[in-house]
Amino acid sequence: MLLFWRGQGWAVLLILFGWLFLLIGVIIATHSPEGDPNAAANTDRTFALAFALSAVTVFAMAVRRERKLRSAAEPAPYDDHFMFIPVKFWAYGFVVVAVFLLARSFSLFGLSS
Repeated sequence: MLLFWRGQGWAVLLILFGWLFLLIGVIIATHSPEGDPNAAANTDRTFALAFALSAVTVFAMAVRRERKLRSAAEPAPYDDHFMFIPVKFWAYGFVVVAVFLLARSFSLFGLSS
């Protein structure tokens, strides 16, 4: 699989995986070894939280970078992309996925198994 980025676009994927690994590690460390009858919902909520935190982090990174470029003596155009999509728009996609996973965890749409 090929990944295409421009500028700091490479950080989008690292931010997402960083939050995922951190939250999964916290869940593993804090839950008991017995089986959880609500495991599917808890997994969806964990992933929803990871996507929401990734959205906030990516959006803050993009806004900070835009402000830094605007305040420079010779402003350069904002040109950070990941997979041909501007970095700021990845935050909106992450929010959509987080909302979907959160709704799925409560079985609003009957999608969780």
